[in-house]
Amino acid sequence: MIHFTVYKYVIMKADSDHMFGVPGADVLASGQVQSTFLSIFEGNQLNIYRNKKDGEVVMHPNKILRKAENVISMRVCGVKKVTLWKEYEELEDESNPYCNVVIDAREGAGQIAIENTSAFDDPGKVSALLQDCFNRVLSFYGLKVEISPKMSETEVWDVVRTNCAGGDTVKKLVFEFVDPDRVATVDTSKSMLQYMRAMAKMVCAVGAVKGKLELGAEKGGALTLDPKNRLMLNLIHMCCNNGYELSLHFRRYGVYKCGKVMRAVHQMNEAYLREFNNGETASVGDSAQAGYKLLTWLDDIRKMNETGMKA
Repeated sequence: MIHFTVYKYVIMKADSDHMFGVPGADVLASGQVQSTFLSIFEGNQLNIYRNKKDGEVVMHPNKILRKAENVISMRVCGVKKVTLWKEYEELEDESNPYCNVVIDAREGAGQIAIENTSAFDDPGKVSALLQDCFNRVLSFYGLKVEISPKMSETEVWDVVRTNCAGGDTVKKLVFEFVDPDRVATVDTSKSMLQYMRAMAKMVCAVGAVKGKLELGAEKGGALTLDPKNRLMLNLIHMCCNNGYELSLHFRRYGVYKCGKVMRAVHQMNEAYLREFNNGETASVGDSAQAGYKLLTWLDDIRKMNETGMKA
C-alpha cells in the first residue's frame, strides 16, 4: 500500500488579466476552463521549478506517465545534493527521488493526490510547485488556480466528540468559502450550492471572491454540532472536500483550525496506479463493465468523508 495526501484545486478568475492574453471572464463564461487546464498536460513533462533566495533556479525533473479520461498520472522529482567519495576525492552529485502524483481533472472532481515519500519532506511542497507551474500557464488566460489540502471529515467529528465528552463546548464555528459562480467547480451537492449562492450575494455586493461565515452561540451557550443534522453534516463535508478553512472555537480548548492540521490521507493499492499507467482495465464494482480501478479509488475518496469510511 502507498499513501497519498489529497488536495483540492479550484480554478478562478485571476486578479488581473494577462497583457497579451485572453480575459479570464471570457474563459469562465465560455465553459472552456477544463479544456484550458487539461492543455497544460499535452506534452510529456511540465516546466516545474523554484527560485532559491540566492536567485538560483532549481529545476524539478518530472514525467507525465499517462493521461486517460481526464485523469493524469505523473512523477515529480525532488532535488537533493549528495556527497560521494571516489579515489580520496570528495564529489558532489544530485539525487532525484520521486513521488507519484495523480491529478483528477474530471468534471466536478478537481482533486490532486500526492504520494507521501521521502522525496519531499512535506507533500505540500509538491502542491506549491504544481500551483506555481499551473499558474504560469493559466495567467495567459486570465485564470489562476489555488490548491489546498482536503481535510479528514471523520477527524473533525472526532475532535468535536472527544472535547465535548470531556465537558468542553463549541462557542463558535467559522469557515471560509468561495462564490461558486466565480470558480470553475465546487465539489458539493446542488442543495449546498444553493445555500452558497445565497451567502455569496453579500460577498458579490462588494466584489469579493471569498467569504467567511461565522456561527456563534449566545453568551455562555454552546453550538449543537451533530452529524445527524443533515445540513450541518453537508456543510462540514463541503468544507472538508473543497479544502475550505474550518475553525472550531472551543471554550476551554481554544481554536482548532482544521484546515491547517487534519489533512486527508488515503492509502492505495499500488497495482491500481501501475495498471492505469500500463493502460490495463478490469471489471470494477458490481458492473461487468471494464474500467480503471484508479478512477474508482478517486471516486471513493470523494465519498469517504461523507460516509465516514476510512481509506
